Amino acid sequence: MIPFATRRFLPLLAAAALLLAVVPAASAADPMGTARRTWTATYPTNGTIGLVSYMSGMGLLRLDARNLPANRTATVAVYAGSCTSLRGLITAVERLRTAADDSLKREIRVSTYRMSKVWSIAYSGPIGMRVTASSTTRCANLIAPTATRIVISSLGIDLPVIRPPSTSSYPLCNVAEYLQARYQPGEPGGAFIYAHARVGMFLPLLTESKKASYGRLPGALVRVYTSDSKVYTYRVVEVLRHQLTVPRSTTTVGRLWLQTSEGPAGTRPKLLVVASQVSVEAASYAASHPTPRPVRCG
Repeated sequence: MIPFATRRFLPLLAAAALLLAVVPAASAADPMGTARRTWTATYPTNGTIGLVSYMSGMGLLRLDARNLPANRTATVAVYAGSCTSLRGLITAVERLRTAADDSLKREIRVSTYRMSKVWSIAYSGPIGMRVTASSTTRCANLIAPTATRIVISSLGIDLPVIRPPSTSSYPLCNVAEYLQARYQPGEPGGAFIYAHARVGMFLPLLTESKKASYGRLPGALVRVYTSDSKVYTYRVVEVLRHQLTVPRSTTTVGRLWLQTSEGPAGTRPKLLVVASQVSVEAASYAASHPTPRPVRCG
């Protein structure tokens, strides 16, 4: 069950961050507009760096780094790969200057062109950012909240959610996966989660969809946990059978699509279940960080 249009829907998806204090999520009141995604990374005692991507295509680099050499020229660079294996420079901001108190605090606008380069790499893999001042260099990896678990208690569904190993790989068993080219819960658009119609996975969605009035699906509550220890609750509002295309991505806030196969194996039509967000709450670390045990489907 490969999500149809995985290859067609590649609206570049993810970006970079590295070292500072706490980067607040941008809001609708942000003068840059509506934030699409915010990445952050924190170094103990050394602060935090964040990168915000906006719906306009622009970006904003937020620096609040500490314990750097004072009064020195500094460079912030974004690389493909993680800090343990940086592969190539994506973009850099040069000729910055650290303060007399050993800090580097700035907000720097990032052009649409540069952000498109960030997204093009981040869609398929990790991104690292480095801050260099004099002989001091620090690196940190991009972190943005993602879906980690999906629970539909009324249907007995409780699955870890993972990032797919690649954009073209056959979905794994014992887990659900999110479509990278869509939004994550809490972002200004719809999230998309899919899994096989197998026992212990999304089979109850298919089973209920075949019943009169779609059985227990209408109004069912869906809880999606995220890596920043939150739980988003959605209510099923629509059931779409025999679908051949994925609905076009929109900026509809709080929308969730669930997809599974209708069978038999190898056939194209899919079942789509659409839900709308009703609430978001804090969740425990344990509840939002299940241990995935994916296996290749036999």
